[in-house]
Amino acid sequence: MLLHNPADLDRTTQRGIRDARSIYQQEGLYDAYIRQQLQELIRLNKQSHPELFGKKPGG
Repeated sequence: MLLHNPADLDRTTQRGIRDARSIYQQEGLYDAYIRQQLQELIRLNKQSHPELFGKKPGG
């Protein structure tokens, strides 16, 4: 799937993180370490692609 809209990419990224968390939870593997690593992934995504994670209009 090719995404042209930054908001679509932002939502897709958020969904991917949410899906990963859900899988770890279902497998009984979600713990403080996994949570920290997912948060680090979010931080790196925001750092690498600030144009995708800027404030939303009215936000």
